[in-house]
Amino acid sequence: MNKFKKFIALVLSIATIGTNLVYGGIETQNRSNTLGISVSAADLSDGLKLAYILNQDGDAVITQGTPTTSGILYIPSTIDGYKIVGITNGVFKGNTDIKLLLISEGIEYIGNNAFRDCTNLYATYFPSSLTQIGDYAFSGCTAQFTLSLPDKLENIGQYAFENNTSVRSIHFSNNADTIVDLSRKGVFSNCESVEDIVLPKHLIASVGIGEDVFSGCSSLKTVRFAGNTNEFSDITIQDGNDEFRNAVVQCNFNKKAINKVLTDFDPSVNAFKFSNNELSDFSSYNMSAEDYKIATQKFNDIEIGDVDRYLDDESSRGYCYGLSVLSLLIYKGIVDPSVLCKGATNASEVKLSNKVVSPITYYQLLQLTDTETLHDVLDIVNEPYHIDNIVKEVSAGEPVVISFKGNFEGSFSGHAVLGYGVENGSFVYNGKEYTNRVLVYDSNSPELGEDFDIYFDDDNNYSIPFYENELGLNNFYITSVSNDISILNYKGLYENTTEFDWNTKIETGDIDLDGSITVNDIIYLQNYLLKRNKFTKENYDIADINFDGKVNVYDLALLKRKLLHKNK
Repeated sequence: MNKFKKFIALVLSIATIGTNLVYGGIETQNRSNTLGISVSAADLSDGLKLAYILNQDGDAVITQGTPTTSGILYIPSTIDGYKIVGITNGVFKGNTDIKLLLISEGIEYIGNNAFRDCTNLYATYFPSSLTQIGDYAFSGCTAQFTLSLPDKLENIGQYAFENNTSVRSIHFSNNADTIVDLSRKGVFSNCESVEDIVLPKHLIASVGIGEDVFSGCSSLKTVRFAGNTNEFSDITIQDGNDEFRNAVVQCNFNKKAINKVLTDFDPSVNAFKFSNNELSDFSSYNMSAEDYKIATQKFNDIEIGDVDRYLDDESSRGYCYGLSVLSLLIYKGIVDPSVLCKGATNASEVKLSNKVVSPITYYQLLQLTDTETLHDVLDIVNEPYHIDNIVKEVSAGEPVVISFKGNFEGSFSGHAVLGYGVENGSFVYNGKEYTNRVLVYDSNSPELGEDFDIYFDDDNNYSIPFYENELGLNNFYITSVSNDISILNYKGLYENTTEFDWNTKIETGDIDLDGSITVNDIIYLQNYLLKRNKFTKENYDIADINFDGKVNVYDLALLKRKLLHKNK
């Protein structure tokens, strides 16, 4: 912004607000150095606007702003050369255009009501520098999937996250130095979908957990606590936290306690014997006419266009995601292996043929559909906790699909594997010592070489020796960890298709049955999820966007994306 425009903005701000408000020039450099994720400058410059004032220390505080046209609100670390330290009270309250919130390192506080009732906000990335979240700061953010709260966060205001009805997990850092004040009333009240909480070892003040902090968390099943049983019993729990009291508590939540844990997924039985590389003999991605017909019935026009482009591209290679997902679906009993290969009773008995390449291609290309949006949202906020989540799921007997990305010979590449076990010990690679490893089925190496496992230490630094040493992969990071069938089998090839009449296919999403998908359908579904209205069977079937037999927050997210595509 030139000096004349900045002067005009300053004069207008003094006239209307009575403070030194300035609209700033936003630095839109690649974000990977500050967030551990990559967001391009083009993404951030597309409609993003921020305004700020300077506090008495000469630092900037955000006072106004609009997200990009795609719904990303990015708060940078500096603006016009000034360090940004905070977000003022009420600045984005009720802003329904915000879908993804990325807050850079250096920001220390978020004011009262700052993002209250941002009902389309799916996810927030909190920086490790954040120490304070104000009263009602994220109250009523009904679309958020998960909360991953940073190391230095000490003060959380009353009702800060109340009515975050879609949040499924709350993760505090289990860093031994993390000290959090949970004494204020109703912090996470009515987060009715929360099933799992990771609680820090130290809570400020003798009050411990304040009144109604977890009131209305009716789905809460597990509380994981970094301290021991005695330390947990010393925590004072105020009235209104019955759901918290009734949850199963796992103390000493610490990776060092693991010796060796294996799920029932046995790669010698449950994994394909042929490799990802053997599939490269096919000239391009290969999908049968029958499977393609199912895809075109289930995918929207944008998704079909993306799939067609890959099917026509003879340079397309890589079936790792499809192999990992399909092997898990066979293990789960969702896919019958005899459908893929006559007489097969498990994945290892499935022979490589066009018949099996088609469904592998189908699941590989699911990454081009709306399911990838759900992954992206969850990945960004969960990145610091991916290793913890692998340990959690595998320790509970659940194998997980793990994806990672990195730079390989100057280009950005991705890969997917399936984690089926965790083991601790002493492992040294590249001069670094690791105390644990994730045992994986890697479709690039069905013979299960140890160099393909994921090695990590107690600070969650990790390495995959083969890809670093043999292939020179660098700057890589885990992007997703999932065994959620509603995502992995989203628009699945097998589930429900035998019961679906393609000739009388309904338009999923038109919940109010008015002949088109509009914002009214979103409101109708939100009210259903909030238990404010009821569905008929027809409403329910149409609201089941991902055909998983359930109507939940995933369908809401996909409906919003469907409407977004329609209006483009």
